Amino acid sequence: MASKAAVHGTPQCSPPLTRTEVPHMTAVAESYRAELAEFRIRVLLVAPGGFRTNINKEITYAVDRHIPSYEPLKHTVMQKLGGWFANAKGDPVKGMELVVDVVRGEGKASGREFPTTLLLGNAAYVHAQLHCERLSKTMTEWGDVARDLDFDEDEGYAGSP
Repeated sequence: MASKAAVHGTPQCSPPLTRTEVPHMTAVAESYRAELAEFRIRVLLVAPGGFRTNINKEITYAVDRHIPSYEPLKHTVMQKLGGWFANAKGDPVKGMELVVDVVRGEGKASGREFPTTLLLGNAAYVHAQLHCERLSKTMTEWGDVARDLDFDEDEGYAGSP
């Protein structure tokens, strides 16, 4: 999960949000987009939610070294993942058709601006929305103190502390 989050970055959410407005900032994709724009190379980070695939059967989760403290958590996660992909609501064919439409600028993507991040499926939108709501709540609760860190007008920068 941490490596996936490192690539995806953090959704940047500005209140008020609606279910269809989830601005998403991505660390790697945004950097590539800026660096490759002059070469007319577009960057698309696809962030899929739950799609019914066999991927869970194909991934090896076993390792040679075990950390005893993590075994209960690992067992719980493996149980939850066991049937999750087999019962996911997302249709992978529809998901890939949308990705192709976006890349080509056709079909459902016709006339729309090319995104840097494409959230796929209801699960992806629900999780992004929940993250945005948590982030918005934290910003509201901490904004007064977290933003009040600039130099005072008469102090300026005096070098290293």
